[in-house]
Amino acid sequence: MSVDISELINFRDRFKRMESEFETFLKKFLIKQALDVLAKTKEETPTDTGLLKNSWTIGDQTLAIGSRTNRSGETEYFQVDSAFAQGASLDSVVRDGDMLVITISNNVEYAKYVEYGHMTRGRSKWVDGKFMCSLAIIDVKRKIPARFEREFSAWFVEKMREN
Repeated sequence: MSVDISELINFRDRFKRMESEFETFLKKFLIKQALDVLAKTKEETPTDTGLLKNSWTIGDQTLAIGSRTNRSGETEYFQVDSAFAQGASLDSVVRDGDMLVITISNNVEYAKYVEYGHMTRGRSKWVDGKFMCSLAIIDVKRKIPARFEREFSAWFVEKMREN
């Protein structure tokens, strides 16, 4: 008696491919979350000259995916090739032990004072922080489990259908 195990071998090979592609899926997922944080942060950043708002960045900034809010209030994503882009490439997600890390930053000198608060120059009163990035991170973190479940399920189904 002979048994055809070709389907089992095909199934095993599909899982091996999925294993090698899973980290890329995770990096893309994290970039999407970071772009959401970036969009929310920019939306809440107080604007005088626009320097602070336009200086929020993600990751390495060499080849980037940027975001902007269009007139109808929807977030648009676009590819940018600029040293000062507000976006991220897959290289922006860095492995640190068992963790994948993506950084959102602002190099404007006074950014931390607007974010967390500060004393006035005469030290006479405290100016409350706006927490624009901190609150955006909290909001997105709360949504990550449902987003991950939805995106991972779609990715898994797609990978299982591939030959």
